[in-house]
Order: sequence, then structure tokens, then C-alpha cells
Amino acid sequence: MKKTVFRKLCMVMLVTLALCLLIYPLMLPSENYFRMVLQVLPLTLLVGVGMMIPLIVISSNFSRRTANELKKLRLDSKSTLSQFPELRPVARQIASLRAQIDTQMNELTGQQEQLKVLTDNMQEGLLLVSAVGRVLSYNRAALSLLGMEQTDDDYFLVFDLNPSESFSKVVRRALAGVRGSAIISINDKAVQLIANPVSGESSMSGAVLVLMDVSEREKRDALRREFTSNVSHELKTPLTSIYGIADMMESGMVKQKDISGFARRIRDESSRMITLIEDIIRLSRLDDDSFSEEVMQINLYEIAQSVCEQLQAAADAKHITITLEGSEALMQGVPVIVEEMLYNLCDNAIKYNVENGEVHVKVTGTGQQTVFEVSDTGIGIPQADRERIFERFYRVDKSHSRQIGGTGLGLSIVKHGAQFHNATIEVESQLGSGTTITLFFPRSADAAAEAACQAIHDPLNVQIPGESGHHLIQVRKNQDEPEPEEQEITAAELQPDDDAYDDADAEAVYDDTYEDAYDDAEYDEEDDAEYYDEEDDAAYDEDQDAEVTDEDEIDETEALFREAEEALDLHTEPEEPESEPEP
Repeated sequence: MKKTVFRKLCMVMLVTLALCLLIYPLMLPSENYFRMVLQVLPLTLLVGVGMMIPLIVISSNFSRRTANELKKLRLDSKSTLSQFPELRPVARQIASLRAQIDTQMNELTGQQEQLKVLTDNMQEGLLLVSAVGRVLSYNRAALSLLGMEQTDDDYFLVFDLNPSESFSKVVRRALAGVRGSAIISINDKAVQLIANPVSGESSMSGAVLVLMDVSEREKRDALRREFTSNVSHELKTPLTSIYGIADMMESGMVKQKDISGFARRIRDESSRMITLIEDIIRLSRLDDDSFSEEVMQINLYEIAQSVCEQLQAAADAKHITITLEGSEALMQGVPVIVEEMLYNLCDNAIKYNVENGEVHVKVTGTGQQTVFEVSDTGIGIPQADRERIFERFYRVDKSHSRQIGGTGLGLSIVKHGAQFHNATIEVESQLGSGTTITLFFPRSADAAAEAACQAIHDPLNVQIPGESGHHLIQVRKNQDEPEPEEQEITAAELQPDDDAYDDADAEAVYDDTYEDAYDDAEYDEEDDAEYYDEEDDAAYDEDQDAEVTDEDEIDETEALFREAEEALDLHTEPEEPESEPEP
């Protein structure tokens, strides 16, 4: 305030002095006017300059201090108000605007942090791309799926993230306004890219890219396609045989005395299809967790003892000794599934064993686990095939699979049964020496019940230590699920022999009780159509001929026609009329 008054006084004095200097010469005589002006002018200029210099200095200092205070007004308006009361209206307006800006900035910061937390915790990758292809924003999952490390570079193009043509094509189409999708392979992973265009008011403003790891889905799709193709082939083979035999019988080319042999052949092939379909249904029920049986307390030793008794005849046929060791071992589980698992393992130990071999079964209960172990002196498996033994229809030696028998689903049922019971499998094998498979079941009711109630889709915990592994024994149990009213039909009566085309063995296996079992297992044409059609057959012929050998089918067809020629006796008994087949 004092500085303002001093400045005003200086200005008044300067103006007064100037007026005096101008008026004073006018009061003098005219002849002396110009002489006086010339005399006073230097003094006037000197006084004026002397007074202007302090005013300029004072004004400059004042302006500078005022500017500094205005600068401080953005950060601290209170100090400015205390020194410059005349700036209070401006300061109040600035403070109000600053409060609004702070509120909006806090809201934006909070939203940005929430968005960052959400995107960083996404399993899917997210990329925001400008119209020129610059990456505006991304999350950690995007870089991980693209196989890149975290970068501090704020400017990089989306096309530098992946060099594949499909990636660039989808992104370019999205920037052009067309939504696109593609599956690209990155570091042995299948990654699905979905690109959505983002349009502005008048033109494209960019694109949003979403990346998802679909490796498991692609693997499941591949397994499903392979399974469908294999099922088509497995159903085609017996149906082809049945069709050929029925065609010959219908045309009257078969003698009356040979009808029984061909009928037995049809029955054998029908049994093979029935057992295959039953195994497929079991796997489907295990996959969908649709078993109606409840988890209960069972004695694993009693089930193992029953399985060994059922397989005793098959073991005697190969002169194999079965021994059972252990005692009462209680656990929580579904009896039907557990018996199926144990039967398949013991059945494989016999089928893939050598003549005069041994099969040792051991049941123990230790701590929180019930352990089932089966060892054999069989053929073992190569190292390269040990990781695939639980795949459906997988066999190490496809050329001898028909002689061994089975559907190729046995160990797959064991795997899904173990998943159902939250059990683990340990496999040890030595090529040419034998195989040992161990099942570890949880004994607590809570663990078994929880495993039985949850959907079964996770990978099985299969341990293959070191140089050991399991030989290929993808063979079924060939035992119907037990029904209360059909207890008299045993698994041995329903089980086809290893040589499905040996008539003498077939007569020993298929007795009169088979007809009743066949009635129970009969399925209609609609159910059969779900597993076999012409498209599936064509898919197998195109895709799987390289993997599945047809030598067995050729040998089988040749044997079939040889039997037909022997039955016809066209050359040796031309005079004997052919008898009409009985309906």
C-alpha cells in the first residue's frame, strides 16, 4: 500500500514540475521567451530523466513480484491473498477451478488404476491399436502370449509383435473396419487372435485385439477327431465281416452244415461291437460325471480277489500264475468303477504276458492311501511309447492287436476312473522284463466324494520315472456292469477269447448264457448311428490309413473267402445240390 502511494506522489510532482517549466516562460516578455526556454530546457530534461529512472525501477520490481505471486497462485493461493488483497477474486476463481480439476483427476486416476488391475489380472491378452498400427495400451498377458518381454518403449507397432502372415492379415482387416479371427502358433502354443475395429465419428480410429490361449481346446478337438475316426474304423471292421457273411448266406452259397459256423462268426463280431460300445458309454459317463452310483466304503482287497478269480481261466490258458497279496484295505469309492479299473489292469497283465509268466497283485492300506499294485513278467514297452499308453485306441503294436483282442479303451477307462476317485497312477516298465502299475486311492470319504462330484477334465497325474514306463495295454475288461438280476452271467462267459476267430476256443467261451447277455446289451439303430456313419468312415479312410494297418483286415477277408470256398465245395462236390439256409 505504501509503495502505491509513493508512486502516485512521484507522478504528481513530475507533472507539476513540467507544468511550471512550461508556464513560467509564458509570463516573461516575448523577447526573452526563447532565450529562457533554451536556458531552462536542459534542467527540465535532467530533472525529468532523474525522476523517470526511479519510477521505472520501482515499477519493474513491482511487476516482477506480482508475476511471481501469480505463479504461486496455482500452488498456494492463501499466501497470495495475504499479500495482495486485490487479487482475492482471481485467487478464489482459480481455487474453485483447481478443486474441480483435482476431483476429476482423482476420478480418472482411480478408473485408470481399476482398469489396469483388471487388465493385468486377465488371462486373455488385450491390445489397443491406433489407426496407424501403433500400440496404445496392452496388458502383461498380451506380451506373455506373444512371447515377448516387458518393454519400456512407449512407441512400437503392432506388426512388430508377431511376424506371421495370419496375424498381420487379421490386424490389417480390423484397421480397415472388418472384424477377424485367426489361430496362430506361438512357442508351441495355439493362440486365438480376435480383432475388433473401433470406429470414430467419420473414420476408423483403431482396433481392439484379444489374445486367448486355446492350446487345450485344440488338443481336445484333435483327440475328439481322432477318437471319432478310430471308433468308425473299429465299428466298420466287424460290420464288414457280418455284412459279407450275411450276403453269402442270403444268396444261398452256404451249405446247411456250415451255417452254424458262420452264425458263430456273426455272433463273435456282434460281441466285439457290443463290448466296444459299452466301453464308449463307460468313458462317456466318466467324462460327464453321470454315474448314478454313490460313493461308499469298499474293501479293495475283496474286489481284487474277485477280479483274480474271474481271470483265472484266461491265466490258465497261457500257463500264467496269478498271486494275490495283502489284507483288508478299506476306502471310499464307487464299486463298479473300481472293479472295472482293477479288471482292466489285471486283464492286460495277462494278455501282454509271456507263456508261463507271472502276475502279482498286491493290495495295501498305508496312512491316508489305499494302494493297488499289479506286476507282470510281460513284454514291456519302448521308451518312445510310454507317454501315450492312456490314450484311447492307442497301441504300440497295431499288427498284433487283433490277436490279443480288446477294444483299445481299457487303460483310458482306468485313467478316467482314477480321475473320478482323485487317485494317482504310477507306471514302471522295463522293455522285455515286465511292467508294474500302481494305483493310489485316497482313503478319506471327503476326498473321494469331492473327486466324484466334480467334473473330470483335468490331466491325470501319471508318473513315469526314469527309464521305466508302461507298455501299451489299451485293452478293455470285456465285462458287463453287474446287474442284480443278472448275477449268474459272469465276466468269463461274456469275455471273448484272445483268438476271436478260433472256433474251438469260441465254443468254449460263448455258451448258451451268452444269448441272455446279448439281449441285455442290445442297442437300437438310433444309438448305433451316433457312433457310426458314412462321414466318419470316410474321415478315417482319408486321415488314418497311414496310422492303422489294414493287414489284419486283408488276412481276415482272405480267410473268410477261403471258408466260403470250402463250404461251397465247388470243385470237389459239384453234383451235390446246395441246401437252402434255414431262416
